[in-house]
Amino acid sequence: MSRLVAEGDRHAHLAENAEALACYIEALDLVPEPRGEHEAVTRIFHGLQRVLEARGDLGDGIELLLATRPGLGPVLARLTGRGDWVG
Repeated sequence: MSRLVAEGDRHAHLAENAEALACYIEALDLVPEPRGEHEAVTRIFHGLQRVLEARGDLGDGIELLLATRPGLGPVLARLTGRGDWVG
């Protein structure tokens, strides 16, 4: 999982957003439940945020992630300290 995050970070640094996004999502899928209890989720979330902001579609990207990854909303809410990620 940490290899995928590092690879995602490298792709993001090179502005290879599609590749970075794929790495972060694959890494997120490897985090066992409950995801909010794993430090790796914070790194993955920040990587996803950087890539989606760079693409200019953070809102749409987060909505897609929430729709395709059940249970991700509460994890994001705990990471941000806000409840508006929870659907």
